[in-house]
Parts: sequence; C-alpha cells; structure tokens
Amino acid sequence: MIGIPIALIVAIIGIWVAWPSITYRLALSKFNGSAAGSDWSFSMNTFTHRISSADVANYYSSGSERLLTLDSESRTYSYEDSMGYTGCVIVSQQPESYEFIQVFGANDNDSISVGRASGTFLQGRFQNPTEILDHQLPAGIIRPW
Repeated sequence: MIGIPIALIVAIIGIWVAWPSITYRLALSKFNGSAAGSDWSFSMNTFTHRISSADVANYYSSGSERLLTLDSESRTYSYEDSMGYTGCVIVSQQPESYEFIQVFGANDNDSISVGRASGTFLQGRFQNPTEILDHQLPAGIIRPW
C-alpha cells in the first residue's frame, strides 16, 4: 500500500527534473519546415529556469539537427549585441516566414530561444553577423567562456 505513494512521489520528482527538457522537445516538435504556420516562440535561460549552460549547448545541438533535417539549406550566424556579448542563430528561411534557434550568452545568463516568425530574417538587426558553415555552436558563446 505504501508503494503507490512512493511511486507517485518519485514520478512527480522525475517530471519536475525533466520538465525543461520536455518543454524544449515539445517546442521543437512545432518545427515543420514549411512556409505554413503562425508565429510562435519559446525560450529558456540559465538564470530563471532549471537549466545549465551545458543544457543550452545540448539543446542547441539537438535543435539544430532537427532544423537541418527539415531544411538542409538552413544558415547559421554568430553575432554580437551592442554590449559585445555574443550569440548564435540557425535560421530556416521560407518564402514568408522563418524558423530559428538562437543561443545568447549574456552577463548573467545563457539563453536559448526557438520559434517561427513572419517575414525575412534580417542579419542587420545584429552587429557583426558572421556566417558559420558547420552549424555548430562556436566556443565562447556560452559559459564557460
């Protein structure tokens, strides 16, 4: 009789621990690689969510693999913000929208965002955008620097 409450507690703890990964995987499942679809976005960071910089790197890796399976023509860019912090974004451009995975390393946290946005991806919104040919997350974007 005591086994059921213990199993329930273990299951709840397991879900709580895995929740960031579960929600990220659900967000990735929204990628469809087509021009159809409405705008959406999902983001997590190491300051407010239970994830580490290593998690951000792993999420980027698995997300970019997913995006590349849908569109082998996806492009990856590294960039800087106005304060000199760096980021990386992989973009699948469609005729009227784009799907993206973006990682950014700031002063107090690392973050990852995924989503779909209407229009054309504008490199010009970033400082010093540089195309990366291998679609890997460059060293120095997230911790450890």
